[in-house]
Amino acid sequence: MQGPPAQALPAATRIGQAASQLVGKMNEVIWTLNDAHDTLESLMLYLRTNTAELLEDAGLEYDFDIEEPVPALRVAKEVRRNVYLIVREAVHNAIKHASCRRVAIQIHFRGGLHICVHDDGQGLPAPAAAPANCRLGNGLTNMHARMSQLAGQLSLESAPDGTRVRLWSPLPA
Repeated sequence: MQGPPAQALPAATRIGQAASQLVGKMNEVIWTLNDAHDTLESLMLYLRTNTAELLEDAGLEYDFDIEEPVPALRVAKEVRRNVYLIVREAVHNAIKHASCRRVAIQIHFRGGLHICVHDDGQGLPAPAAAPANCRLGNGLTNMHARMSQLAGQLSLESAPDGTRVRLWSPLPA
């Protein structure tokens, strides 16, 4: 942080942002590992709170629709972590790549856990049309890998009027 203030300020800003991101990631890990949060209701509350914060910070409108009542079920750490990270990645992709104005998240529990993240953006470019610096697929590959760990399914529907990410995971009996 030595040198003229004009040079130190951008470095201080980057350090502050990195520290905030690190604290956020640590909070996610702590939440995942805390057995007090091992219910489906806790997972729904955490998803709603954190995705709302991401979308509000990005200045996007959003709808969050969770079917009531939320079943009173215990959810394993691995399920909580993977479902949360998949939804967060879908929301992050909408914020970063979709040029959207609104994101809708719908959740229901008939026949398992069903989550749909839908944005009103431009859809995904075809691989051949993607810019050379655009790495299509790392986030999507990770999302598919996380769902396969849960014996669940992930689908992606993209059109010029938006993208839908749908996930299904079995729920414990």
